[in-house]
Amino acid sequence: MQESFLHYVWQMQYFDKRDLLTTQGDKVDIFQPGFLNTNAGPDFSNARLKIGEIDWVGNVEVHTLSSGWMDHHHDQDAAYDNVILHVVWKLDKEIVRRDMTLLPTLELRTRVEESLIRSYRQLIGSSFSVPCQRSLRDVEEVVKVSMLEKTVLQRLERKSKEVHSVLEYCGNDWEEAFYQLLARNFGFKVNADPFFQLAKTVPLRLLRKHADQLTQVEALLFGQAGFLETTKGDGYYMKLRQEYRLLAHKFGLDETKMSRSQWR
Repeated sequence: MQESFLHYVWQMQYFDKRDLLTTQGDKVDIFQPGFLNTNAGPDFSNARLKIGEIDWVGNVEVHTLSSGWMDHHHDQDAAYDNVILHVVWKLDKEIVRRDMTLLPTLELRTRVEESLIRSYRQLIGSSFSVPCQRSLRDVEEVVKVSMLEKTVLQRLERKSKEVHSVLEYCGNDWEEAFYQLLARNFGFKVNADPFFQLAKTVPLRLLRKHADQLTQVEALLFGQAGFLETTKGDGYYMKLRQEYRLLAHKFGLDETKMSRSQWR
């Protein structure tokens, strides 16, 4: 069993979800499995689940064996503190988070059809870089064009819904919505979510109040992003830290401050 296969199974939800329970016996409902992360940090981000009676939004980590959590030293990494579900092929060890709470675990070994495993092994064993490339010539041209058109329209519709969702969150303020979306795109795929959250915690109106003071703008952004936590640094760093402490107290920003571990 390989983790890449489990990533595929979880991403596509190709497993039996009837009477889905964690290894601790809590019911699991999956609303959004999350988005595959190919960079540092947990395997899937922005998953939406209901475990027991509680709705969760956070990250999902995948391992063949649950002990992989310890083998990969996730127990020592703050970036994994917001993992809400541990998806494994086999449970060989109960895992606790750094705060000593039990990590909900979902075991898949009895929920995946053997035919899917055989097909996967056949594909990864193929000598072609694209395993299904031989089959492409058998697909009619009109089908290929239709699939491309459908994909383009679905992408455009998804992006449109995202914009309208942000606009609604911003109270129909187009400038604030543009600012938040622009910030999210500054992060590209790797840090899109942290940048988006940063823009929400440092709204455009707050930056405008200090637009003529570059040091204060930098202090707000770096401070809210969680990069001004250490007490030692050069003169520039200490100036930003001092400014941020004053601004955070003035505008009540402490409760929305991010953690440095959220960035990749």
